[in-house]
Amino acid sequence: MSSCYFMPLIFVFPWALFSSGIGPEPGVAAALRASMEEEVPARMAARRWHHELGGFERGQRLENNGGRAVVGRYRGDCVDNGREGPWDRDLILHRSDDGLHFDSGVTLEPCADVPSIAQGADGTLIAIFQSFAGTEPHPITGQEGHPAIRWSRDGGKSWSSTEFVSFEGFPPEALGRAYDPTLTYDFEDDLWRVYFTLRTQSGDKSEIACTHSAVSENGFDYLYAGLAFCDGNHVPDPAVVQLDGRWHYSAPRGAPNDGAYYATSEDGVEFTRKADIPSDHNHNLTGNFTVSDGSLFLYAAECNYALKDEYLFRISSDDEGETWSDFVRTDVLAGKDPGVIKTASGAWLMLVPVWTPE
Repeated sequence: MSSCYFMPLIFVFPWALFSSGIGPEPGVAAALRASMEEEVPARMAARRWHHELGGFERGQRLENNGGRAVVGRYRGDCVDNGREGPWDRDLILHRSDDGLHFDSGVTLEPCADVPSIAQGADGTLIAIFQSFAGTEPHPITGQEGHPAIRWSRDGGKSWSSTEFVSFEGFPPEALGRAYDPTLTYDFEDDLWRVYFTLRTQSGDKSEIACTHSAVSENGFDYLYAGLAFCDGNHVPDPAVVQLDGRWHYSAPRGAPNDGAYYATSEDGVEFTRKADIPSDHNHNLTGNFTVSDGSLFLYAAECNYALKDEYLFRISSDDEGETWSDFVRTDVLAGKDPGVIKTASGAWLMLVPVWTPE
């Protein structure tokens, strides 16, 4: 999605298609942990660490890791359907000591969009994004791209190869693939939680796209957990983070001046809507959350039509979303929908989709 334009889809239809019975049975998280208890450590240890930042090789292709699909890492694998789209973006990784002043960045991933970064209890960083390299359109919906991840165990200095994530347990009314992924780590349940947009269809064939979630023990195999948020409208581009045991959710309401939905949850599964986050014509609240020193930070992109110098910016809340700060510019002059995290070491990482058509 463009940082300054909201393109509503046509499927704005009834809420009744969602039933309370959708989602995993009780105890699914515990069962998932148990089933992977022995497999995950060996699987993660077997990954080959190949990519030192600054040593990116265009044209490099990666091996198949343990039978799992691995994306080719060069622009020749990008979606090529004769149209401009999110496949024309590369992800640039920036670093900062204060969350406002970032370095010039390095290319981490070609042909990708809508990134998010999370950190697990053991310090592992996982970047998730919609990959448009080495993918085929969905056989029914024609949808391009698929969520994929890379992870780092040294604070983002080196990263694994890219792998598509897998999903199980989608409801029968689901249409196409998950998109707009946002990754979090549940420190209470020791699980990765991913939130994403999913289209579903009711019995009368009407469609709606809202935020759903799934859980994982290892960060790349996910089990559907249910509907997270919807107001009966098209709600794309979720941003979610956990702070002091409570989950915080945001998604753009439409045009930049419409602001963003804001909701909270005690379990990370079902969210209750609160007062919207306000905005104006020049600030689009499509982005991602991170936390620092007990405060929420939402990073997004400007839409400065007059000056044409669209910087990334942030707003913050130190009272869990009751009030929000003024817009504060970063020094990153490009991109959209950034994924941002303040790591356990205190460093800030920002992953930004930047338009790079050939």
